[in-house]
Amino acid sequence: MTQKTVRANDVGYGNNKFTTSNLGKAADGSAQVGVFPSIVAKAKSTESVGDLFGLAQSNNIAVQANNANFIVGDTALNHTDGTSGRNLNPNFPISDPYLALVRGSLYRMAVSAIDLLVVGLPMNTYNVHKDALRERLIGGHTIPNPYKKDRPNAGNQFSVEVKAARVLPQPVGALIAYSMPRGLYGKVAKQTNLVLDVGYGTFDWFLAEGIVAQDARCGAYQGGVSALLMAVADHINPDLKAMTRILRDIDNALNGQDSTFYAAGKDHNISDFTSIVELKAQDQINAMLHSVKSMTDVRNVVLTGGGATIFKPIIEKMLPGLQLLVDENPIFSNVLGFQMYGEATISQSA
Repeated sequence: MTQKTVRANDVGYGNNKFTTSNLGKAADGSAQVGVFPSIVAKAKSTESVGDLFGLAQSNNIAVQANNANFIVGDTALNHTDGTSGRNLNPNFPISDPYLALVRGSLYRMAVSAIDLLVVGLPMNTYNVHKDALRERLIGGHTIPNPYKKDRPNAGNQFSVEVKAARVLPQPVGALIAYSMPRGLYGKVAKQTNLVLDVGYGTFDWFLAEGIVAQDARCGAYQGGVSALLMAVADHINPDLKAMTRILRDIDNALNGQDSTFYAAGKDHNISDFTSIVELKAQDQINAMLHSVKSMTDVRNVVLTGGGATIFKPIIEKMLPGLQLLVDENPIFSNVLGFQMYGEATISQSA
């Protein structure tokens, strides 16, 4: 029987993660994955769908959404004015820039048909936008031809048909990704689980019996890592909060990629801002604790998301004795969980 094509896309406020294969193709037995920043630049009139010369060389993609042209990709920030790019609006999932990021993912996936595309939404927008997003994804998508670089005579445009789409609460992906490869899913399905998903724009918590949400104890805090970055920038100079590159550099420093960052004419050591970062993170963690009510019945606590390494020591300091389960590369936990869910779902329906 021909294998169905399943793909997953985790469009976050900070990064856009996607799978480019079914499970079993990566060295560790999982799916192959890719990522680029969730920065969307408005294209100039000369940069349109199919105009890949130069853009492809810089790993950027010119895509169209609702008759507007956009540039997404690894260095899309270079096509912005430096004060825009990431969209932190709760309505982002039904916006044209969101669709542009999805079509950038489709370009990297490079397949003409997807039997099932699995995506996710933060807890605070899941019930509001899930149906509209699913309908927007199903059907045809026109993107630049991903094979044009290797086949110069190929057409400029390429059509992708998404036959079906599923929208999950984002943290579900991390729970599946942590438990299934370790052979723990059978146990986890019978236990009370809490997923803490530290994203760029939101901090989500998902409390579930198995993977069935206990809605009254789930929630999200609009802020996530971006609230920490804004607080650091604001302490130096409030005008810096609008500077995308400086926020990126602060993010890199918080994640341990650098110990310093440059802003307002000087180098700053990130350790000088520890108290500011901790206070902002504590606000979000306290909101989670208030919503969850009690941790006494929670068997497993999975920490995931691009900000997991930032929040981990702060959570451990606030909740001593709590054992956090963290994937080696939490930025891809949700999207790999989406992929696992999709392949399991489509095999059951075959």
